Amino acid sequence: MFFLEPIFLQKLNTFIVVILINKYFTDMNHSILSKDYLSILTKAVRERDINLIQSLARVDSVLNIKVLQHISKNMQIENKDILLALTNIAYDVNEVISDEDDTILMQAASSGILPVVKALVGLGANVNFLSKERSFALFNAAYEFHQDVFDYLAPLTKLELKQEAQEILEKSVIKKNKYNEFEEEFITAAAMGDLNTVENCISVGVNINAVGEDEVTGLYLAASWGHLLVVTKLIEAGANLEIGRESDGETPLIATVGNAPILSNQNSAKCLEQLNVIQVLIQAGANVNATTTEGWNAIEAAANTGNIEAVTLLIKAGADVNVKDNWGDTALSRALEAGYTDIVQILIESGAIE
Repeated sequence: MFFLEPIFLQKLNTFIVVILINKYFTDMNHSILSKDYLSILTKAVRERDINLIQSLARVDSVLNIKVLQHISKNMQIENKDILLALTNIAYDVNEVISDEDDTILMQAASSGILPVVKALVGLGANVNFLSKERSFALFNAAYEFHQDVFDYLAPLTKLELKQEAQEILEKSVIKKNKYNEFEEEFITAAAMGDLNTVENCISVGVNINAVGEDEVTGLYLAASWGHLLVVTKLIEAGANLEIGRESDGETPLIATVGNAPILSNQNSAKCLEQLNVIQVLIQAGANVNATTTEGWNAIEAAANTGNIEAVTLLIKAGADVNVKDNWGDTALSRALEAGYTDIVQILIESGAIE
């Protein structure tokens, strides 16, 4: 029996594939061909068939851009020769390739694929290209918190753009703690007061300070809904008392105080448990004078909702009775407006002034 050598088979397969692609290209539109083209190219990359990659690159320039766009988003490639073959698929590495006005480099930076980023820069990709929305490669790397890509691109980027991206990077550090399915299960359990699930998650090493889809931690939700046992467990496990809601910085203590009236409508026992949560947070060291980005604070929230017990707890813990929010309001002005005379009296006796 006659057997063909593997290397000959590989070359023959490459030749046949290229002929078929060129034939189909004359008969079919790009949208139909693209899926098959990507599939063949992906297989060629995995098998490190550089000859096939280079042959595919000659089929069509429009598809070539789409292919490299796909690669920059989805494929981790380390082999230098393959990278060069892939990046040479695009005739212009600075061509805008999406409705968002992105270049291939910007998409690769956003995906965090450092080898592709390096290869594109080596081929002349413009690191300082600005989209219509003022996005650029370093910005994308910072926003998605790809530190290695950021470190590579930063020295190549204009100073003013670098400074802008640095600010984004600092904000994106929080994203490192962003939720995954396991952490989301933990955060949901905390919000529901499911102590058993919370304990199980902690026992297997969950990040207790993870920020979930609602932009808050498990402690924030457990505290704001008055789940005393869960709050106590989280504090014992080392939960950070000051991680606030991402949108405005509202801390667990501020949220708990503000949510107390909602719980008081349910039953007195739940309201008492909420007060106990406030006390536990304070005893654990929660900052009673923390504010949101708009200056909203715990004692103002307590006065605004008529929670005299919470007002008393906060004053005893050292809350500033005269702190003003961004609108110039204080706990006293809120209590006066709402007609909570008992709270007004307590605040004045504690040094509050109009």
